[in-house]
Amino acid sequence: MIENFAKNIVILILIIYPPPSSATGGELKLHMSPNETLTINKIYNVTIHIPVFVYSKNDTIESRVYELYRKEGVEYFKNLKLPIAIIGLGDILKGSSFEFFIISKVEEYQGVKKNISIEKKKKVKNEIKKVAYYAKKIINSTEYKKSIQYFKYGEEKFKELDFVYMEDVLGLDVMYYIASNVHMRYPRELYLLCGESINERPTCRDTFTYLDNLK
Repeated sequence: MIENFAKNIVILILIIYPPPSSATGGELKLHMSPNETLTINKIYNVTIHIPVFVYSKNDTIESRVYELYRKEGVEYFKNLKLPIAIIGLGDILKGSSFEFFIISKVEEYQGVKKNISIEKKKKVKNEIKKVAYYAKKIINSTEYKKSIQYFKYGEEKFKELDFVYMEDVLGLDVMYYIASNVHMRYPRELYLLCGESINERPTCRDTFTYLDNLK
């Protein structure tokens, strides 16, 4: 495991639900609503759902949460295999989540809120391309493939905490929240978005296809 990258940051990994069936053609358009789901709307009938990072905690079971983390969570994280690409991704995201970074940068690139200069647009596009590059390297890595069994194991191991400590958050992802290691979080976040490969889920496939074709 790559160590010494812990940061005190509170960012959650929420469940990402599958979008409607995919359609071909058209540009992605952004829609942002406060305290609701961020979406990328593709013309015709495709909506890519990306959650807003809001939550509430149930303090009455907090002692049980930390007991599980000390007894089981620490051991779970020791078994994870982390790809080296998490370093490059973390250097660009600077604590943000992959999904939120992409949404905000694509919005900036398209000049949704304000006009953007050609020079700035080129810089933003390069940032988006780099993030997509490192994310794909993580998903395609041997370490990511080996971690999938631990993701599934952890989901079962910590299921007693599903949706009860943090709203809409799986028990395993509560453990990631407590661990507060931003680099360690990236493979798990990408797994929730993509599953075992980029092409497994329409949400993931459409997102990376759009990023690859960004002009």
